[in-house]
Amino acid sequence: MLTKEDIQLLSQLMDEKLKPIGERLDGIDERLDAIEENTEITRSVLNEVVKWIDVNFRDDYPFPTEDKKAI
Repeated sequence: MLTKEDIQLLSQLMDEKLKPIGERLDGIDERLDAIEENTEITRSVLNEVVKWIDVNFRDDYPFPTEDKKAI
């Protein structure tokens, strides 16, 4: 049977061993936040480009483009 001290020592050992994994996961969270922000920016810009194409080239190249009219 494990004593309270044994369990506490095992817990501390596990915490120590798992610490690098936690640090790596924290880094992944930060990178995911940056990716999410960049995705939102890209989506916003692309939506504006699609609007610009539709307004300026609607007659010559309807959006989405048809195969026979594609540049």
